[in-house]
Amino acid sequence: MKKLKQLTLLVSVVSVAALTACSDNNNKGSNNSGGGGGGGGGGDGAAPTSMSGKLLTVQVESGTPVFQDHGSYTFLSDNGAGTSGTYHIQGFNDVPSNIGNFTYRRTGNSTAELDEVEESGTVVQNTLTFDTATSGRIRSYIPSGANPNGGVQTGTFTLQDVGGQ
Repeated sequence: MKKLKQLTLLVSVVSVAALTACSDNNNKGSNNSGGGGGGGGGGDGAAPTSMSGKLLTVQVESGTPVFQDHGSYTFLSDNGAGTSGTYHIQGFNDVPSNIGNFTYRRTGNSTAELDEVEESGTVVQNTLTFDTATSGRIRSYIPSGANPNGGVQTGTFTLQDVGGQ
């Protein structure tokens, strides 16, 4: 069963990579100057109410330590988890892979927060701003006082429905 899930994830990741190889994000997010906390440009897409059956693919645009400033990764909730549960991240091009627990909250029509607690104990908070129902911008950061301290990463994302896992 575990091998089947891994195969399903691999097929999903390869499919997303093929589908997102050509970006249509010309000039999208050009008004977004970091903002955070749901701030920053645009955002007229509909944020989903949960992460169940969703594959989030992120293209990193910038980062400060401890985050990478390039690369990409996929985020997939395990076992059809809706707004909280376990996840795994598959990193590419120097972005590390990890597993842990997450909580997802829709904070507005076009915004959501995705909090991760990695297996190592590192807390990462993500603000998602949806330009469409399936794409937008992400800002990830480690909250003040957390260990390791600091770091911000920004990028774009696509969200693909991969059905009931």
